[in-house]
Amino acid sequence: MISIGDVCPLFFKPLKYKYSNAGCFRQVFSLSDNILLQIFCDNGEIPLASLNDKIGNISSSIALLTYDVNESVKMYYASLSPSEGIYTVTIGDKECEEFCVCENIGDSILIEYSHKDNNSAFDNIFWIDDVQQMFQFRIIGGFKPDGVDLKVENEQFVNQKQEIIEMYSLPYKTFDFVFGTSRGVPYYIAEFINKLLCLSHVNIDGNLYVREGDSVPEKLDTIGKKQMFIYKVTLRPRENDIAGIGGKTEIATSSSGIAFLLTNPEEDDVLKYKKAQAAFVNENYV
Repeated sequence: MISIGDVCPLFFKPLKYKYSNAGCFRQVFSLSDNILLQIFCDNGEIPLASLNDKIGNISSSIALLTYDVNESVKMYYASLSPSEGIYTVTIGDKECEEFCVCENIGDSILIEYSHKDNNSAFDNIFWIDDVQQMFQFRIIGGFKPDGVDLKVENEQFVNQKQEIIEMYSLPYKTFDFVFGTSRGVPYYIAEFINKLLCLSHVNIDGNLYVREGDSVPEKLDTIGKKQMFIYKVTLRPRENDIAGIGGKTEIATSSSGIAFLLTNPEEDDVLKYKKAQAAFVNENYV
């Protein structure tokens, strides 16, 4: 059996409703992008793959490298970087949707994605001989200011006088990522975005993001009763950029409460309160 990787950035025979206008959508790649193709075979089958130039009406075979997934499954893969033009890829009897490679990529943004290891929910290989395989994909979309939600993770204590004491508090933000121009995108683009957000490494326009909770691409609008839609999905940065994260804890002040400051602690040290530091510090003598 021959199958194509689940998160490869090309789409082979997606579902379409023949009784409705499908609209016009063509995937775009930059000349510098890496179009990573992965094909999985068992029972000793060998795939035949070709790159089809739709403008010049020329097909050329794709040279495939191999990787042994296990004793029975072998992966064939290639990194495609064609010149400017409109193309499809054929694997056996399957031909992908047309995609465009051009120098002027307009307002599209680059999404790079991979995973921490080869144990994912998908039939894809993300590490070959300790080298991470980075997939690339482009979509027109972005983060809208009205889609930013300010949030906080905190823990509070109410004393007997009903005064609230903030025990722990850390702010963070979530962002609505909206994709699809005024002409929309087909459903399979939203399905693809939902897949890649299951991976551990998703870099959108230079920043790492993760899915917020169980957020999935939500349809915002249907374009002209066609099979084209505008979607949004709620994301949050993988790292919180709040100042002080990972930094040095400030020296305690009178308003900071009681603290413990330990410097090279040794056996038999004792703790002694130092008013100047508003903290208990360790000393090796009484």
